[in-house]
Amino acid sequence: MTDFENKPNPQNEQTDQPKNDGGLYKGLNISVRSLSIVIVLGIALIAALMFLGSRNGGYTVSYNSRGGSDVQSQVYQYQEELVLPQAPTREGYFFTGWYMDEEAKVPVNLPVYIEDSCVYYAGWQEE
Repeated sequence: MTDFENKPNPQNEQTDQPKNDGGLYKGLNISVRSLSIVIVLGIALIAALMFLGSRNGGYTVSYNSRGGSDVQSQVYQYQEELVLPQAPTREGYFFTGWYMDEEAKVPVNLPVYIEDSCVYYAGWQEE
């Protein structure tokens, strides 16, 4: 009786190896140079879109001096730290600080990182 299972079979050895049939890109016929150009253009397009997306005109922080001297608005980028302007003046009053509400009850506590346009209100106390 012959033991065929113990004899090497060249056909079986070939089937153990992965078959290279070209895979997903077997029908793709493109030169390396053309593919390199496509990749570079793709990267340039992504970079341009990221640049344009990040070009925000900024967020405006306005100051309502509530009867005091004018205070210029400021423009900040997202998450930029707020720097409060010089205090306004008002005859017969002294400035108590900047507030988040018109009634001057909620003070602006630094540090503040700008995430949107907003208005801050001056607080005043009679002299």
